[in-house]
Amino acid sequence: MAYRPMLPEEEIEWYEKLVGSENNFVFSLESNDSERTFFGTMGIHRIDYRQGVAGTGALIGNPSYLGKGFGTDAKMTLLYWAFTELNLRKVCSHVLATNPRSKRYLEKTGYREVGCYKKHVLHKGKFVDEYVM
Repeated sequence: MAYRPMLPEEEIEWYEKLVGSENNFVFSLESNDSERTFFGTMGIHRIDYRQGVAGTGALIGNPSYLGKGFGTDAKMTLLYWAFTELNLRKVCSHVLATNPRSKRYLEKTGYREVGCYKKHVLHKGKFVDEYVM
């Protein structure tokens, strides 16, 4: 989790490390119209093929695409691919208690809370809980 904004060069370096990785995949989310508007990313990370586990993350950066089912559709597609093509048995995600919308979204796509790290992450000057899903 970033604690400061990334410089453009750092973001490019981060992305280029992921491109050649067999253990991390990040996908662009685009509208399905003639404009193909980029609105976010969806990723599967730290894939451990031997244990059959991985983590996921999602970011919808364009507010006009929130609450319309695009993230849910993308996550369900990612999970289908993770379980059927990558043959994973468990996919986890983490969400801060300050982000109930993301927690509901994860629950909607089949995740369930399996634990909580109390006052685990410094967020806007306060330590907040982090749910393990």
